[in-house]
Amino acid sequence: MKRNKLEEARTNKHWTRAIAAEKIGIDLNTLYRWEVGKTTPREYNVLKLCEVYGKTAEDLGFLQPSMIETHEVIHTLEPVLPQNSTILSQVTSAISEVLLSTLDHLGEGQNMDQLRRQLMKEIIEGAGVVLLSPLALPLLDMQQMPSSSVTIEDFLSQSDASIKACWHISKDNGLLIAEGILSSTIPALNKIINQPSKYQRIAAQIGTQANIIYASIAMHKLNFSARETYCLEAIRNGRLSGDNKLHAAALMYLGYTYSFCKPLQPKKAVNTFLEALHVLKDEDALLKSDICMGLADVYAQCSEEKQAHKYIEQAQLQFPMHPEQDASYVYAGCDLSILYQWEGKMYLDLAAHYPNKDYQQRAWNAFEEGENIQSLSAYSNNETIIYHADAARGLEDLELYTKLLREGTQMAISLGSKKRYSEAFEVFKKTPEKWKQEQQIKQLGKDLFRQVPGRI
Repeated sequence: MKRNKLEEARTNKHWTRAIAAEKIGIDLNTLYRWEVGKTTPREYNVLKLCEVYGKTAEDLGFLQPSMIETHEVIHTLEPVLPQNSTILSQVTSAISEVLLSTLDHLGEGQNMDQLRRQLMKEIIEGAGVVLLSPLALPLLDMQQMPSSSVTIEDFLSQSDASIKACWHISKDNGLLIAEGILSSTIPALNKIINQPSKYQRIAAQIGTQANIIYASIAMHKLNFSARETYCLEAIRNGRLSGDNKLHAAALMYLGYTYSFCKPLQPKKAVNTFLEALHVLKDEDALLKSDICMGLADVYAQCSEEKQAHKYIEQAQLQFPMHPEQDASYVYAGCDLSILYQWEGKMYLDLAAHYPNKDYQQRAWNAFEEGENIQSLSAYSNNETIIYHADAARGLEDLELYTKLLREGTQMAISLGSKKRYSEAFEVFKKTPEKWKQEQQIKQLGKDLFRQVPGRI
């Protein structure tokens, strides 16, 4: 059956199917099949449609009112498992063990210390009711479980625990797991956010973080239009939350989208980062250091040397002695190794404009410092290695260039990050002409890129 509401949402924006498909991050034929009713989008895709069109799932014809009972806000989610159920405890414990075992299998869980593993286990188990709700795990035989109801306060508490779990596992090769957890929580959460009530602010705080995580997932899939959409939704939620740090964080992630995702839009990035600083005001926070890192790099892209140095110095000045004690530590996505990484990136960008200065060496030194510090994120560590290889290229060190680029590319493949792989490929394409006949370069291309650099 044709989905008239879905088609109307598109035509009301005066978009062709091609334009809408690009904004949603799908191909044209997929959108056509959804609109004419030949296929049905998955829940995650329905969420994308809602965000792009600014509609609820019900507005688009996907969600019947009976699926989630609502009055002024969501009052109950039935049927669900009671939080104190023995069965619930056993199943959520099993889920946490599966998630940690998955990380071990991928080679990342073994790198965690025991304290962090235990913290992750507790966080995941705390999210049990959300993970085991009918929205998240419909294969459970709910008729065999005791019935109860979860109040909106319980739901928000459990959603908050889910988001905490997502932040931790998304830093250790767990983006797909995080995506699955988010997709079970977001639809009901959005209903609370979109209806004025005493719960709206706390729901918006959780929603801001959820959309930032979604934005990170989209980036690693090279879906930059979706990343921008998620960042804009995070900003909307950040405003509703009344939390300046979260609002500024959402703006910061949008700024990095413009400065770091193609097509690069440095002027938009500068304005977005400056708006983030304005929202943050005079609050001392790790987040302020992170925003200044972004400004330093984007000014370097624009060859504004003085401004670049000004903001990297601000980033260093604002960086706290104990970043893990900062309230924004989880979602700021920043530790000391990342400070060195962005300093190195800034020098690489300045080197492109000022080749006669010593910026290549300074970039190398910064990346060297960053690699000597344990990063909170495997993805960030991967990024540092790739840019370290680029600095070796600038210093004309063939051996280190080959070694680091191989290491960085293999790590990108193991993480499943298209973004990191594309960054490695961009560095590979810059291989100096005089190196292209070297055996290690040919082998690197054959092993990891399937071709000789320059023949793209």
